[in-house]
Amino acid sequence: MKAALLFRRLGVVGAVLLALAAVGCQPPADEAVPAATPPAEPESATVLALEGEGLRAFIKSSGAARPLPFGTERDAALRRLEAVRGAPPDEQGESADCGAEFATWADGFQVWFARGTFVGWAVRGTDAALSTVDGLRVGTTRAQLEDGGTVVEIAPSSLGVEFTAGGVAGLLASDASDAPVTHLWAGATCIAR
Repeated sequence: MKAALLFRRLGVVGAVLLALAAVGCQPPADEAVPAATPPAEPESATVLALEGEGLRAFIKSSGAARPLPFGTERDAALRRLEAVRGAPPDEQGESADCGAEFATWADGFQVWFARGTFVGWAVRGTDAALSTVDGLRVGTTRAQLEDGGTVVEIAPSSLGVEFTAGGVAGLLASDASDAPVTHLWAGATCIAR
């Protein structure tokens, strides 16, 4: 009986102490309570752009950009790319001839890694809906490339009709003005010459 009475008294005292503690945790009435920070935009709500210095993810709703520069640690780069592209690469491997690792998606987009860092990217085929911010993509014609406002150098090479524009390199199907771009790349990639 004494134990039950003591428990009831402690229960009442405990409840009073808890109520006082809760009141003490409330901000003063004249102090503003900061609004909750909105959640970050999911990476999947982004568009990936090709750049001569790496890649850049643009958040669709705000237009804000997040760079993915060459030199980014391999695993961090792959996580970002998987989040932005919505899927892991379809193939990963190593090229003994080039001393580099690669990750390739089914649409023809490929990234290269050396010594544990992101060092290059390549795009081939028209399935990859990837472009630079000024619209250079696989399928762009030579005439469009030359009218794009970027200094373009075009020369024959052992690979075919090769060009460079703003740090991005590529191949044209031929020397004709309506020849489409067939391949794009930047950074260190494994291309047999």
